Amino acid sequence: MRVSYSQIDWFLRCPYLYKYQFIDNNRLPRGKSAVFGGILHAVMEYLYKEHPLFPTLSEALAFYERLWQERRAASFFPSELDARVHFTEGMRIIKGYYEKHGTSEPHILSLEKRFEVPLEDPQTGQVHVIAGQIDRIDKTPRTLEIIDYKTGRELKSEKQVATDFQLGIYHMALDALWPEMMKEYEGNVVVSLYFLRHHEKVSTKKSSEEIRETKQVLLDHIRAIEKASKEGTFDPMPSSLCQIEPYNRVCPYFKDRFRTEKPKLQDSIAVEAAIREYVDLKNREQENKKRLAALNEMVHGYMDAEGLEGIFDGNIGISRSKIPLYKFDTKALRDLLDPLGKWEDILEVSKSKVKSIKKELPESVQKRIEEAQTVKSVSRVLRVKKLKG
Repeated sequence: MRVSYSQIDWFLRCPYLYKYQFIDNNRLPRGKSAVFGGILHAVMEYLYKEHPLFPTLSEALAFYERLWQERRAASFFPSELDARVHFTEGMRIIKGYYEKHGTSEPHILSLEKRFEVPLEDPQTGQVHVIAGQIDRIDKTPRTLEIIDYKTGRELKSEKQVATDFQLGIYHMALDALWPEMMKEYEGNVVVSLYFLRHHEKVSTKKSSEEIRETKQVLLDHIRAIEKASKEGTFDPMPSSLCQIEPYNRVCPYFKDRFRTEKPKLQDSIAVEAAIREYVDLKNREQENKKRLAALNEMVHGYMDAEGLEGIFDGNIGISRSKIPLYKFDTKALRDLLDPLGKWEDILEVSKSKVKSIKKELPESVQKRIEEAQTVKSVSRVLRVKKLKG
């Protein structure tokens, strides 16, 4: 299997959108954050691409403005004001970078370096390929440093960066690209996230144990993707992401909100009428249990027939969630927990009790606990949704 960090990240965020893009080969419309981030990444490459002729601040700002126009960046924002705010923010970021770094020229080994890392699964013998691209690699007499630019608003702590999964993959990439150089700089390989909005770089070093853990986590994610592919279980995972353009027009929880024509739930009842009646009945549930049950059946039937997980009338609507009920393999759990002295803590096995002690256990045991549970049943529940805007 060939996979990238970005693809794994999409799978973890929403299996449905992973399948939509990487299995069904649909192009997901680009949102404003991706466009804005892409332009800033291009500017950072431009600063060092002409090395050693470092561009002036005026040249960098002119390049940024030209890219903004060429990529029609303003068209990706919901309003002219939002586009102007982001354009100005980009100017501030570039000026701040110059104020902090001047025209200093780091010893750059590579920019936008593509890589492919083979990763063998010892369980199957299958060799996977981890592909990606590193923003920047610096080399000095003392250190070898990987730098990944971040354009989001979040500034991560040193602890968060130390456990960053993506940086572990980049470290693996250097091992594959330049093994002799990595031996030369052993113990002095630094991986960093540079947060452009904050003009802060947060760095860490990866131990051999952390790299082994990164490989294991990669294999776990790849196996999860392969299992989902085999079983066809790429369920949508609703989050705040779904309410942001352009993802909401694809997500089955929200895409009904944007349909101009909607088939009726039945010949006698329109979607908008059912939604409003459903919401009203939920507010008076004890008085209207029978009618609510009928609407519940109709809405489930409509969603099944249309392949949806949500239906909307303007800014209000109904979505449904799958709520699995798990049962545990008691013997398997006892075999895992008895040697650790934890069996008595959950003598009556329940999901809440297992969850309460799970985080105290080694990661390998946590993984095997997950494997010891199976889905007992799945219930689907309708919820009233009130959206902004």
